Amino acid sequence: MMSRPSSMTMIANVLSASDIGTLELGLEVLKALRGKDWSKQTLHDFLSDNDYTVARSLDGTLVLLRYLGYVEGTDAELHTGTDANLTAGQFLQDLFAKLEEDRVLPPMLTYPITAMEGDAVVVNNELLSREYSQLRNFLLLSNVMKDEAGDRVKFLVDEAYTYLFKKYAEARAPVKTLEDFKEELAERERRGREAEEFVVAYERRQRSGHPDHEKIRRVSEENVEAGYDVASYISDDSAELDKFIEVKSYLGAKRIYWSRNEQKVAEKLGAAYFLYLVDSERIQEPGYEPEIIANPHLELQGAERTCETWRYDLT
Repeated sequence: MMSRPSSMTMIANVLSASDIGTLELGLEVLKALRGKDWSKQTLHDFLSDNDYTVARSLDGTLVLLRYLGYVEGTDAELHTGTDANLTAGQFLQDLFAKLEEDRVLPPMLTYPITAMEGDAVVVNNELLSREYSQLRNFLLLSNVMKDEAGDRVKFLVDEAYTYLFKKYAEARAPVKTLEDFKEELAERERRGREAEEFVVAYERRQRSGHPDHEKIRRVSEENVEAGYDVASYISDDSAELDKFIEVKSYLGAKRIYWSRNEQKVAEKLGAAYFLYLVDSERIQEPGYEPEIIANPHLELQGAERTCETWRYDLT
């Protein structure tokens, strides 16, 4: 089975790509793939025939689209389930939401890197770390911000997109380094792995009367695109693994993010699908049990959608 790279690996791929293209190219790739399963070569040939300059940018564009969850599959068989009416504005909102979720934007843009000059928002290129050069180039080539003076010192954000930058211009917060960001991602992935292992142990105890309870396992180790993390048994009488658990860990505020792929799998599996919420601060407490949401496709209809995910703040 194909494993999907971790969030840390995917954002690292975006930041290290030689060229992630433009907003226009990203939208054209999605338009071309909609309703089709194409190889990267077929996609390249199609876009080239339609006069899009893709030779240098397609690899990086696919890295970006995979990071956003817009494109899935291998280079031999690419596909997308993205909304046919995706706009440039929605693409940028999703990009900023995902970069915010992964803690990239605060170190990249927080004041004084981004600042207000009257009603305008400007990005100081001299303060912008070179670690973010591909994201900067993407925004420039997509005309989200412009080098109006032609000196590459300050970039003026297009007024249509100032709302995406304004909070960073007004934040006045200490700027985190890229290493800080990497450490945060690694720590979040560690907590997620620990929560999954906790749920496997919990389920094995719950199903200790099942002759095959040791077969309860972390599916995420084999295939992170499965749409769930743990396979278990609904009862001791289950003849096969028939309980599919997505594990969500949280620290402090009980906020979870539920991806588009997880939602699709939850809808398909219905009553066999469960969300287990694990408080990372209590995981070592004797007798602690996870909070369980059965059939979450029906239960979480009030969630706030952002960047191909639903965000859900639980009370």
